[in-house]
Amino acid sequence: MSEDNNEIPCYIPKDKRKVPEKRNQISFAPPPKRELLPVEFDCKLNKEELEQIREHYRGNNKESNTVIKPSEKFKVMKINDLLMTKEEEDTTTDLNDLYNNPIDFQPLFGRGNCGGLDIVIKSNTINLTKGESQNGLNTLNKIKTKPLNQMNENDWRIIRENLNIFVNNNEVIKPLRKWDDMNVCDNLLQLIKNTYETPTPIQCASIPIALKMRDLIALAETGTGKTFAYLIPLIQFVLKLPKLTEETSASGPYALILAPTRELALQIQQETLKLATPFGLRVCCCIGGESIQPQIEELSNGAEIVVAAPGRLKDLLSQSYLVLGQCYFVVLDEADKMIDLGLDVQVRYIFSELPSVKDGSTEEIISMEKENASGNPSTRTTFMYSATMPSTLEKITTEYLRRPITISIGKTGNVAENVKQNVVWVEDNMKKRKLVQVIKSSSPPTIVFVNQQKTVEEICLLLEKEKINCVGIHGGKRQIERTDALEGFKRKKYPVMVATNVLSRGIDIESVANVINYEMPQKIEEYTHRVGRTGRAGKGGNAITFINENDGKEVLNQLRQILVQSRNSIPKELDSFLKKNEIIY
Repeated sequence: MSEDNNEIPCYIPKDKRKVPEKRNQISFAPPPKRELLPVEFDCKLNKEELEQIREHYRGNNKESNTVIKPSEKFKVMKINDLLMTKEEEDTTTDLNDLYNNPIDFQPLFGRGNCGGLDIVIKSNTINLTKGESQNGLNTLNKIKTKPLNQMNENDWRIIRENLNIFVNNNEVIKPLRKWDDMNVCDNLLQLIKNTYETPTPIQCASIPIALKMRDLIALAETGTGKTFAYLIPLIQFVLKLPKLTEETSASGPYALILAPTRELALQIQQETLKLATPFGLRVCCCIGGESIQPQIEELSNGAEIVVAAPGRLKDLLSQSYLVLGQCYFVVLDEADKMIDLGLDVQVRYIFSELPSVKDGSTEEIISMEKENASGNPSTRTTFMYSATMPSTLEKITTEYLRRPITISIGKTGNVAENVKQNVVWVEDNMKKRKLVQVIKSSSPPTIVFVNQQKTVEEICLLLEKEKINCVGIHGGKRQIERTDALEGFKRKKYPVMVATNVLSRGIDIESVANVINYEMPQKIEEYTHRVGRTGRAGKGGNAITFINENDGKEVLNQLRQILVQSRNSIPKELDSFLKKNEIIY
């Protein structure tokens, strides 16, 4: 054993121990300095540019740092801001048409097209009449001022779309733009311009056709000016014929207007006199409910125009007090109402007494129409004006009209948009109290519609007890009583009129503020015509209808559809009633 091995081990303090160097130990010694060699740049920069570069790298920014508000710092940024692109540089619209035409969501809960979603193109096309396109309005105004000889097919198409005119068989018509477009005598034109400012859509569409003496079927909502639409061509036609003498008057009138009710016939006579009297034309009104003898005497003296109800006219014809040998201009006003009243038998008898309609080729018919328009009539021309077109009426048109052209304005059978419809669920025992409340809280004049004659008398007694001045009218009263009641209401002697459906058709009473359906009619067409007594000639109106479970399920379902289409509110009770009876609406 060596001496080293014989050494006795002893403790060595930590600070005096020798620690061996570790492998891969990091050295913190500074790196040796390297000599930077100058580098030559092939750069063509001037002194100012070089100085700007130096200032940039030195950090000598002269602009002071501004504190950004948190609201500005964390605000929601537009997609264009995030992409750092300008508005005009946005190309997202080229990727998908939905960017240009976003979905217009309307929560109609199944009432609208596609459950309230109309993608890209809405279900109801925006037209020029609503003035939603300034460019379209400018174009329309330019077209209206164009000379007629410069109008092209596209111009006429724009006019038809603006007036919402629809024509059957895709026939092209050229509607009126203004009164000056009519081919009538100067005196008649001046009288019209002094009386009415602008023509209505039904007048614009039908007058040019009627002046050409072509058979016509015109469909339009109530209160749109249908009466004046046929009176202008009628007066123009009669003025081209020789004035009636004692000898020629024996052959009858030149023109005939048929109306379903006495009140409507009297109203048409008054409107006709406005245009006929200045030209010395005589107008005779033949209606029932009055003595027939004065009417016979008036006819014997001669009348160029006869306005009549079918029942009384049939009596005059069957007793040979009147003949229609030279009556070549025939108008059926409110033709659908005649069918509803069961007057088709009388209408057919009257047509059998009229001059026959000559048939032939299309060229021959056009030639005869031109002869009629020139004042040499050889065949009858028939004009039918109506709000609806039931199947029975279609059969009559095929029998008595020749090559007719059918025009319609908008959707027929609808309530005018300017009428606000308010449907109220009221039980029978609460109707009278509710009626009094509504009348007292609304401004006159007001028409209250009921379904039966006895109900008219009951409501009149109720209102008189409540010190509400009113008058009643129904078919059971004498004609003189009905006429006096109607005239008193027109003169505002009576603020309230209670009536049956006898007053629902064609009667034009100015500025009727409210229509109250105390009883819901059995047919939805009658509802449309009742409500049509207000909101006439473009004026606003209110219609209030009382309903309950005693009304027919079918008519209530149809009423609901009208409310949906016109975007009026629907009572919750009505929806509950229809769902309870499993009515699908």
